[in-house]
Amino acid sequence: DLYIGGNIFVNDDIVLDEARVQNLIVNPGVSTFHGEIHALDKVGIGTDTFEGSGQLQVSTDDSDGLDINAYSSTAANGGRLTFYRSNNETIGIGTSVANGDSLGRIDWRGYNENGNVWNQGATIEAEVDGVIAAASSMPSRLVFKTSESGSVTPTERLRITSAGDVGIGTTNPTGEDCVEGVNTVLAV
Repeated sequence: DLYIGGNIFVNDDIVLDEARVQNLIVNPGVSTFHGEIHALDKVGIGTDTFEGSGQLQVSTDDSDGLDINAYSSTAANGGRLTFYRSNNETIGIGTSVANGDSLGRIDWRGYNENGNVWNQGATIEAEVDGVIAAASSMPSRLVFKTSESGSVTPTERLRITSAGDVGIGTTNPTGEDCVEGVNTVLAV
């Protein structure tokens, strides 16, 4: 074990034997880090307690947990969070996705009243919405889900299809503003 209570200044790479690194903890007091981290298990920033299944976990008690910053003179180059999806289980091997496949999802969870689990409250998911017909084709839809009171399973509430159709209360919108269900009034 190596414990360091002060600062380390390195002008080159730090190489850790991947066969021995299980969890890597970066303390909240670290102000700058540049480079790559390779660990067999999980990387924690601001935490040494890992919750959930994520390989990178950022914890904070009084500020944003993750900021994505971009510095560019090009108007379209803002900060971005990018999800990549392959239909292959082997890391590094790209295989075409298919209709209905998830391209990525954002989940919101809250700790339950019993104090034993993080319950899912809402999700936004991008899914393939059609046949991948060419190298420059990726038809996709966005699906918005929320959990009603008494449930921890989000239900689809809104969908935007690859054709631009918007559906509320339906998984198959037939127009730009399709509303189905008990209350079918759309107020704009």
